[in-house]
Amino acid sequence: MTEAMPDPFAQMPTVAEDGYVLQVQSLKKYFDLKRGFLASLRGEEIFVHAVDGIDFNLKPGEILGLVGESGCG
Repeated sequence: MTEAMPDPFAQMPTVAEDGYVLQVQSLKKYFDLKRGFLASLRGEEIFVHAVDGIDFNLKPGEILGLVGESGCG
């Protein structure tokens, strides 16, 4: 018995009328820095703003990479 080959176009992402497969607006990602117990009792919260309100669009075949300050991403 032979298995049918999957249709490569069946798994293609849906493209919106404007040609984008992904649209992101005002993306934000903050990380809470864990401080000591006393600082947390005093309500001292410090956040690192990894991404702060960025917009981007991706068209079919495009690739996006985010790289941090230290070069990792």
